[in-house]
Amino acid sequence: MPTPCVTGFNWRLALLITCLLLLAGCRDDFSSSSNQCVDKFGPAISVDETLPSFRIGAGSDISGNLQHTLMHTFFQAIYPDSHDTSSEAVRARYLAEQAGILSKPFLGFDDQFPDDFPGYASTRNMPDLMEALITSGGIETFNNARNAMRRCVEQDRGGSYLNNQVRLREKPPENGNGEPLGEPQEWRLQVSYNNNRQPLGNIAPNISRFITLTDAAVTFQTLYDPKSFDPTGYNPPRETRVFFNRSLGDLMDDTDGDGGDASDNGDNGVDGSNGGDSCENGDNGDSCHIEEGEPQMSFLVTRPDGLNQHLDQDVFLWTGRGEPYTLNGPDGEDMTIACMIFRADYGAGTVEVWTQRQSCGVLVDIPNLEPLENFTFGMNSTTSR
Repeated sequence: MPTPCVTGFNWRLALLITCLLLLAGCRDDFSSSSNQCVDKFGPAISVDETLPSFRIGAGSDISGNLQHTLMHTFFQAIYPDSHDTSSEAVRARYLAEQAGILSKPFLGFDDQFPDDFPGYASTRNMPDLMEALITSGGIETFNNARNAMRRCVEQDRGGSYLNNQVRLREKPPENGNGEPLGEPQEWRLQVSYNNNRQPLGNIAPNISRFITLTDAAVTFQTLYDPKSFDPTGYNPPRETRVFFNRSLGDLMDDTDGDGGDASDNGDNGVDGSNGGDSCENGDNGDSCHIEEGEPQMSFLVTRPDGLNQHLDQDVFLWTGRGEPYTLNGPDGEDMTIACMIFRADYGAGTVEVWTQRQSCGVLVDIPNLEPLENFTFGMNSTTSR
């Protein structure tokens, strides 16, 4: 039985990669007015922005192109053509919709979702919001960081940038008298850029961007082709890795309208007080916040480059980790799963799906577990890159 040959969603590995990337630099200070290649991370310039909403898309004041959000192309790809009436296509459409439902707590889709699946009108999550803010060019500190990385490429020098003083606030909703209903919600983030002149793992020389939401266990790593990296506008990624913990799903939830500050919520903190069995790497389990029973979601985007011309795929993983999910089985009987994986292979034009009763853990690699379902179907023919 074939299995998804994709690794790297382990959150500890992601943090290790971050540390290695940040150690790439050595000299020179970064100033807000500098467009030069910088070899030392840690600008003293904080980012403190108050936004009308963390939501992008319909009804948002934030300029964000839904085409560049995480799931836009992937959802289209895994939803078979409407004229395909084969049993595999019918089953695949159902499972794709279930994947959308499972991802909604992490990605904050609009209230109409999944009625309009595979489309959606808006999202509310850290990766999509940060992509929109950086692409817009509205935050000068990020513009300077991207300009510096471009200079590093032109000068053939390594360079690194780190800002751990990024704070975004969302205005709370107001009552009829214009009075705020609660306190502003706040996200604290760490953003780094690096020009990596040597291959990173199986990825050719690249510019990396790593964003961490410090109030919850979420990492967002993107690798870019240095030759085409543009300091303005949107840069198509060579690889994107995203890992969400359940607590981030709670952090994204704005349906109650209280605008609460997630940093004051013990369930969303990073103090390790609720750490499960995944925190064994610390002396007392305080170095991470992964709940043993909380669902998690991972997403990987890979594109061909100089070292991996064969890689052109998206991989989605949901794992229940103690909270199984009930599906309608192909035979009409309900079945309980704790893992769902989709792999969209754009080069082959196919999608493979797995479901199983056992948790997948954090890695997208299940060679020793027997799936309940495993089949391949044709990718939606209208999918465009």
